[in-house]
Amino acid sequence: ALATYRRADDAIGQVDSLNELARVAYIRFDFHAALGYLEDAMALVGDNPRKRAQLTGNMGRIAVRTGHWDQAEEQLTAALTYSRENGEEISEAVNLLDYGLLQIRQRHFNRAQRSLDNALEIISRLGLKREKIIYQEFAGELALERGDLFRAKSILSNAYHDGLMLAPGSALVSQTARRLADVELELDNLDEAMKYGQKALELSLSLGERKETGLSYRVIAQVRAAHDEFDDALEAIRHGEEILRLVGDPYVLARTLLVKAEIQMKARSDDIQKIRDLFEEGYRIFKQLGVVYWMAQADFRDGVFSCQRGDFSRGFRRLASAEKSFVKLNESAKVRAVGKFLRSLSDQALALSISQENEYKVFGNLLTPDERSELHSNRLEDILNILLTRTGGSRALICGSEPECKLEVSTVDLDDAASRRFSEGFHQLVGQEISRTSPSLILDCRRDPYVNALFEPGAGAISSVIVLPIRMADDSRYFLYLDRMTSDNGLNPFSQVELNFAVGFSDLVAFKWTEIQKNRLLEDNVRLKRQLMDKSSFPNIVSNSDAMLSVLAQVKQVVDSNISVSIEGETGTGKDLLARAIHYNSIRRDKRFISVNCAALPESLLESELFGFKRGAFTGADRDKSGLFEEANGGTFFLDEIADMPVKVQAKILRVLEDKEIVRLGDTVPRRVDVRIVSATNKDLRAEMNRGNFRHDLYYRLSALTFRLPSLRERPDDIPLLVAHFLEGTGRTISDTAMKYLMQYDWPGNVRELENEIKKMALLAGDGKAIDVEQLSERIRGITLAESATVAGPQAAADISFTENYSLYDHLSRFERQFILKALKEKKGVKKHAASLLNIPESTLRLKIKQYDIDSDRFSAPS
Repeated sequence: ALATYRRADDAIGQVDSLNELARVAYIRFDFHAALGYLEDAMALVGDNPRKRAQLTGNMGRIAVRTGHWDQAEEQLTAALTYSRENGEEISEAVNLLDYGLLQIRQRHFNRAQRSLDNALEIISRLGLKREKIIYQEFAGELALERGDLFRAKSILSNAYHDGLMLAPGSALVSQTARRLADVELELDNLDEAMKYGQKALELSLSLGERKETGLSYRVIAQVRAAHDEFDDALEAIRHGEEILRLVGDPYVLARTLLVKAEIQMKARSDDIQKIRDLFEEGYRIFKQLGVVYWMAQADFRDGVFSCQRGDFSRGFRRLASAEKSFVKLNESAKVRAVGKFLRSLSDQALALSISQENEYKVFGNLLTPDERSELHSNRLEDILNILLTRTGGSRALICGSEPECKLEVSTVDLDDAASRRFSEGFHQLVGQEISRTSPSLILDCRRDPYVNALFEPGAGAISSVIVLPIRMADDSRYFLYLDRMTSDNGLNPFSQVELNFAVGFSDLVAFKWTEIQKNRLLEDNVRLKRQLMDKSSFPNIVSNSDAMLSVLAQVKQVVDSNISVSIEGETGTGKDLLARAIHYNSIRRDKRFISVNCAALPESLLESELFGFKRGAFTGADRDKSGLFEEANGGTFFLDEIADMPVKVQAKILRVLEDKEIVRLGDTVPRRVDVRIVSATNKDLRAEMNRGNFRHDLYYRLSALTFRLPSLRERPDDIPLLVAHFLEGTGRTISDTAMKYLMQYDWPGNVRELENEIKKMALLAGDGKAIDVEQLSERIRGITLAESATVAGPQAAADISFTENYSLYDHLSRFERQFILKALKEKKGVKKHAASLLNIPESTLRLKIKQYDIDSDRFSAPS
């Protein structure tokens, strides 16, 4: 016909012939040839608007199948406009059907439904039987894509029977049968699915419908895979893929690639990369088409496959991407599918984590050498920070296993209310989402209102949680809680490796915490013993001095007050002893007494010690650290040598007094503290204030109640009492002559100097019980040369001759060596005990032993 019309130079005849050739090629899914015929026809159509609209609609129909969807929409819209304006109702109905199919593929379901409904109105009114069956095909496909399987089956069953009645061997039957096979497969009616799939394959092969042949092979392959007939399934899907690649319909090809990947997954194919390539190719095609839903489906299925293969990093990325897209599309069923898979995955991950396949169950595989060094810390928070670093966690907490148990340890600062909130909420989850006896893993808890209610709303949602039961050596039980946050509400789960590490590390946490608790008990025991020894009740302050007794009487009246106390007095008068007496006789006695010498620490160190610091506040601040004021909360804080405190730190001390608050270095959050401050100084604070070295406002806050301790030279009658007190338990006495020297001495170091002198004299007395003048220090015996010459005997300072070769330091060295030898002898060569006896550090004693070339081993007890 085309050749005849060409010889007759009939342009319209050629257009009709070319259009019919295009229709034949279209039915055989040779879209390239069909489009070529239509383009040739369009070149001949001239100014005939009806023919041009017809050709434009047919070109749009092909563009739907070849993935040129923007072009298809433009062409179908133009054809529809002409047919409506010119009353071409059959063309309008046909174009509406193809427009509906395009919208189904684009997943614009409501628009697709309107297009199909409009087409049906025309078809029904005109009695178009063939077009009605096509309508039913597309309506059934729409119901299938929407998930309304029973409606899809009903519509397509009617279409199938109508097709058999109208044209039993036509494409109408093959296409309807293939769609019915897809629906039966989704309904898990495998025998019915196979029946319709084979019918569709038989017809499409006979008709040369390559696209339907490929799709029929696809559904047959899916049925074979459902029966675990994987060899036949893989052969069928291979044929389907090959045919569909030739057809040129990217949409059906991409969906077929996903099906092939899933069949290979079920067949447990070892070619992991090939499966990934299928998912990635499908994703790229869907991306070119702009179908976000199917892009997300490719991501989801790739994510499932990767997780099942142990590649959690890739798997979680794909799942997170899929879920994000499903949320935007409001595909709640698919969002739930992601969550359902994660829940099933968590069960598998937990089983692996507690099995012998978890390499981290062995301590030796847990840590790097640098991390092992961190385990020497006696702060469990530091140890938990290792866990956070290795797992990428956000917070780690430990709480007791019973609802009334408090929060024990936390890597984040929580006030009392926040701690209670966590404990109460957490224990409501125990026994439900959290197991009492085995590890728990929640891979996705962003939408779990109970988990996210554990903390106050903050920077983001809790994305994933690990909870590990910890059993201590004393059989007590605790829970280690570890979470990970998400700032953009995206999926951010813990991986298998991270879970394995946490499970293995929990054993180490239990071991280390037991050790820390044991050390704390020992420290508490030592501290309590020391406190009992150091408890200075007022009767133990040795004095008959009216001045001293007057001070003590005043102190008794104010011990339970919260008012700040300032103690003045020379060095060694017992200011620290009075401070302890105030604490241990007050209602704060059960809390801590902390003493700090303000003159002994540099400004930067003093400030960080007093107030603590936040991680990153300065170089070396690798963790949060509480200050001494926080440690003393509820107790008494003794600031010795307050006059030497830097002015910058004085301002912060004033804040503690006025607001009962401190702020750690580098932090902005104030913390409440309740401490009673007792200060002491041997300087004139008023004079220091006038010189500008001490703040006026702090002076008046500290000196609200001031006690001045008299010096020892102001109460010489106390010297015999103190000497007797210091000699108590030694079994030694002191001669009257030696006591006379002690009474005459000025004692610039006051009671402390007297105590050290008595200890030294007791040491030098040797085997004798009486302490005499020979054991007195040179400075005391040299009070007056006349008296010392008559009283002190042959060892007096007057009898010592000074020469050019024998200096003062030589005399001091001689006595120092004697003291060291005496101490080593008494303590059988044990340097630690000898140093304690000499009241010097052990390191100093070792230096002196080396300096004087003393063989300390000869004093050791025989083995």
